[in-house]
Amino acid sequence: MPSPAAQPDTDHGKILLSWRFPEFTKFPRARGWYVGMSLFGVALIVWSIFDRNPLFAIIVVIALTVIFFRSRLQPLNLTATVTEDGIQIGRDFYDYDEIARFWIIYKPPEVKTLYLKFKSAVRPILGISLEDTDPVKLRTELKRFLTEDLEQEEEPASDSYGRMFKI
Repeated sequence: MPSPAAQPDTDHGKILLSWRFPEFTKFPRARGWYVGMSLFGVALIVWSIFDRNPLFAIIVVIALTVIFFRSRLQPLNLTATVTEDGIQIGRDFYDYDEIARFWIIYKPPEVKTLYLKFKSAVRPILGISLEDTDPVKLRTELKRFLTEDLEQEEEPASDSYGRMFKI
């Protein structure tokens, strides 16, 4: 990808940094993973029957269905672009005014992620894979516009559990 200095301005100002990353991590899964996940799901359904909680059984079935179908998808390659006005991820643009703070967790090779916390309480934290992007340069550029959360030293538990269980 050409250097940001060589790229023209966009509708959102000058491009400061840009990189490509997969939409989500596709974990390699052997047949044993599917067998184990199926047995775990069946155990949860049996437990919900003994507990007389049909809603939990329905939630387990829905979750297993989503996990199975998502495992069949191939991730799209998205482009992250840091500009003077905000951050563009694929087709979505996030103005700096919408973002409360950011932090970077960089523990290669497992974790190389930029996290954005939005001001809106209904928006979840957005994690963006850095791939081969220089985290120091990214941090320098973002600090010009956003507050860095220096208290965040670990990735969210949902991300670490998702990687651990390959979901």
